[in-house]
Amino acid sequence: MSRTSRGRLVSAILRTAWRVRPDPLDVAPERLAAVLPLLLSPSGLAALAWWRFRHSDGGQTTPGALETERGLVASQAVLHRRDLRRAVARLRDVGVEPILVKGWAIGRLYPEPHMRPSGDLDLCVREADFGAARQALLGEGSLPVDLHRGFGNLDEEDERLLFRRSVLVDCQGISVRVLAAEDHLRVLCTHMLRHGVSRPLWLCDVALALEARPSAFDWARCLGPRRQTAEWVTCAIGLAHCLLGARIDDTPRQVRARQLPSWLVPTVLRQWGRQHRAVRPLADHRSHPLRLLAEIAAHWPNGVQATVALRRSPGAGSRLPYQVAASLQGLTRFARGVVGRRSSD
Repeated sequence: MSRTSRGRLVSAILRTAWRVRPDPLDVAPERLAAVLPLLLSPSGLAALAWWRFRHSDGGQTTPGALETERGLVASQAVLHRRDLRRAVARLRDVGVEPILVKGWAIGRLYPEPHMRPSGDLDLCVREADFGAARQALLGEGSLPVDLHRGFGNLDEEDERLLFRRSVLVDCQGISVRVLAAEDHLRVLCTHMLRHGVSRPLWLCDVALALEARPSAFDWARCLGPRRQTAEWVTCAIGLAHCLLGARIDDTPRQVRARQLPSWLVPTVLRQWGRQHRAVRPLADHRSHPLRLLAEIAAHWPNGVQATVALRRSPGAGSRLPYQVAASLQGLTRFARGVVGRRSSD
């Protein structure tokens, strides 16, 4: 199987998998065997694939590996919710109000709480509160928190507006603040795109957030005032429709009418057809030249990642010039960091 074919099969298995009743599934055992490693850790897809097989009307047998990993995800979800409650309580004890993004904030909308694995807790606090928040989280008992100073690396919207529009939801007896549905869908889209749509799980999140949006959903607020952001968000929604079957018939015309660039779907399918690998910072290997060369190759951006990194709009044509420019940009930052460390030494 080519990478594109494997990616297309992953897409077929995950199609509508976030719904209470997914579409019927019919996959030949030999084809499933070719992509089963892509559905297991570290992709985070096992529980979603298990759900799709479980609700299949075609008599499909659920692979034992998916069943086993689904149980592990369920156990980890319990610990994740416990850590979330502890982290929020610890921050509030020092007068800091956090907003949770991604993770449980979207996982709570799946039909069952264990369907989406969560890693670190992405908690955003006001820029003025960052120091106090970091100090509070350094207290007794470490917690898996990725603390964000405002929303600078997640969203371009003003933090005051994001906090003002945020809402409180219950997490087993404690109120947790999450972004408004409009803001969260935009953040899910832009975060996924910045990372090159490298994980199918993130597109499932977008599809779920799209279909679970409230009736009073404000599309103008979601798409934002910047034309480029709106173009990318509508592209992300188009991908969710094209690859996963998300419903877009009740979206505004500007969303339904978005024509995906010809390079976009093939780029994403090739990405999904490769085993997910965590990319480490180049600085971790600066003392090991051979490892550094291998990591530089792993840092080569795909067309989505490169175009977004250079703040370009999606469009037609080859992505190779953008990939070269984005790669050189990253290497330049790495080189400056190395020179800076040597100067300080």
